[in-house]
Amino acid sequence: MKGLGDALLAAFVSPTDAVLCAMAMQDRLAAWNAQAQPGERIEVRIALSQGEVRRSRGDLHGEAMQLAL
Repeated sequence: MKGLGDALLAAFVSPTDAVLCAMAMQDRLAAWNAQAQPGERIEVRIALSQGEVRRSRGDLHGEAMQLAL
């Protein structure tokens, strides 16, 4: 997982794991927003890419990373 300013990037072993994580994030945020005051609500956009990445010196590289940027 890597923080990019106000963004978050996570790499998963399988596409299924990525989708399940995205769904869990949406579910938790929907539950939070349902009881939060308007100024405390958290709205995010989630994007998934099935592109391959390679890990080198603790960082991720590859075409999928360029798309994310």
